[in-house]
Amino acid sequence: MKMVTNSGHSALNLIFEEYRRPVVKYMENYIIQIKEDPQSISPILDRVFDEAKIYGLTNLKGHNFRPALMLKYIQDNSLTLLKAILRQTSKFKDAKHHINVEKAIFVIGAGFSYESGAPMRTDLDDILRFVGVSDFAELRGDLPKCFQFKKQFQTLINRSNPGLSHNLIAASFPSNVIEIICLNWDNLIERAFKALGKSPKKINKESEVNERSHLWKFHGDIEEFNDHNQAGNLGWVFPDEGGYVFECFKDYLSRYSISSELFSLFIVGYSEKDDQVNKVIAELEMKPQRPTYRIGIEIDKLHDDFYLLGPSPFILSRILG
Repeated sequence: MKMVTNSGHSALNLIFEEYRRPVVKYMENYIIQIKEDPQSISPILDRVFDEAKIYGLTNLKGHNFRPALMLKYIQDNSLTLLKAILRQTSKFKDAKHHINVEKAIFVIGAGFSYESGAPMRTDLDDILRFVGVSDFAELRGDLPKCFQFKKQFQTLINRSNPGLSHNLIAASFPSNVIEIICLNWDNLIERAFKALGKSPKKINKESEVNERSHLWKFHGDIEEFNDHNQAGNLGWVFPDEGGYVFECFKDYLSRYSISSELFSLFIVGYSEKDDQVNKVIAELEMKPQRPTYRIGIEIDKLHDDFYLLGPSPFILSRILG
């Protein structure tokens, strides 16, 4: 019978990879068994397997195990981690309390629209090649191709539909979610609002702002763009840039004394790599200090009190549903 021997890290890694599909299926069956929604949690299962695999590579190298025992080992470790993710009960309770009592500002990034099949970074590279440029720097220098890029992105988004995350935030605005900062070009959250019969004030360019509670689109908007690409004037901010924040938003924070209010801050599906946006987040989070939750799939942050680990549909259904 085949034995797992000390043949090196790479050989053990290959053996583990053979178990990926059966272990993920094992976790999916567990999710169904406990009557959780498999669609809302399944995007993180490969991450769970990867973490269990890393643990196995560290602890099993040099040991002799029969394949069936090794499969059981990685199944058990994957399931233990999955259960820990599903049981973030106290964090969910605290986050929901903050939203209900203090209200919340949400900052949402590209990962937020993943569930809807919105184009991700690799898809953007496909669009770049389709319009005949090699990168975003070249795209910015060719306005006709830049306009074509936006039209192609718009076409892809029109094939997608709002997901549970979009619907939950739209349903909670403006009663509990008082401001939405959306860094995505897509209009999925706008369509979620429309389906609910809501029409929130959207700010997608430098404007005079004379009321509270808005959907802010700093980085571009497929519902309104033109053949130039001027940031702050319906232009799009591309992934290789340092982000952009409207001057009218900064004025809004000051004029309405929002920085002196107590609210909770939620950051969903955003990598926090845009310098200008990060400055705004830092101000909202720390001046003065406010409860700030980050929602994502970085498994090493599972035990952080203010990190809610999981796909956004899974998390938001617990804190907004």
